[in-house]
Amino acid sequence: MENEDSIWHKIKIVEIKTKLLSEQLFSGNYRSPFKLTGLDFEEFKEYSFEDDPKYIDWKITAKKGSLHIKKFTEEKELNLVLIIDISSSVFFGSSNNLKTDIIQEISTAIAFGCMKNHIRLSLILFGKEISAFIPFGRNKNHILRIIKKIFSTENEVKSGFTDFQKPLHLLNSLKIRKSIIIMISDFLSNNFESDLLFEKEINKTLIKHKFTSIIIKDEKEFFLPKIGFVEFCDPETGEIILLDTNDISINEKLQQKEEDIIQFFKRKKVQTIELNTTTELHLNTLHIK
Repeated sequence: MENEDSIWHKIKIVEIKTKLLSEQLFSGNYRSPFKLTGLDFEEFKEYSFEDDPKYIDWKITAKKGSLHIKKFTEEKELNLVLIIDISSSVFFGSSNNLKTDIIQEISTAIAFGCMKNHIRLSLILFGKEISAFIPFGRNKNHILRIIKKIFSTENEVKSGFTDFQKPLHLLNSLKIRKSIIIMISDFLSNNFESDLLFEKEINKTLIKHKFTSIIIKDEKEFFLPKIGFVEFCDPETGEIILLDTNDISINEKLQQKEEDIIQFFKRKKVQTIELNTTTELHLNTLHIK
């Protein structure tokens, strides 16, 4: 277990490492998933000559029998929710970095970007269950509390299937205004593609919020070298599995699983970012789909 001094030392190193990325993510020169439109829908109103005709809503116009437009107000403040996977599978890495190291780096970049841009930040940590929930805030102490929590998760990890629907169910139960939702995970779970409860919750989320998924990957999870029979341990269940790595169908299934995750979010029209444990984290490594 890391002591508080070592945690803050690690946070400082990551802050320095990701400072430029943090600035770029929230800059106007980058097609960032971390920005809203700047406008909130307020109400429908009858059209007048000084109004912009591009905001005419033809469905409401047909119902009312007269021209009506959508009236917008400027967003007074932005909300961002970080939903972070801390299940057993993210504590894996075949290179110098674990997946959780990449999670900590991108989360820190986002959190400090929120602090600099006065964006209200909330945090949900999850695995099999909800591990932590920190409501919205935007002052320095609040942001640092969230970052420290992200770096202190190892002792909260529990075995069992990652339950992706629970953090979204919590989010959807809260009475919050339109927000930026960033879900960071490897999205590896035996039931991810067939989890109807997760699909139901993400559909609810997409109606109200702007949702981005950040997929943390390790190349060794989707391609195995041909070295014969090898025992593998499922990080979520602890189950020991014996696989013949010379069987080409195994890699085909692994690669299909990777593609299924991408296609799930593509069908939902969710902006997706892929990050790899073998690549240094900077703007050019954010593969946005």
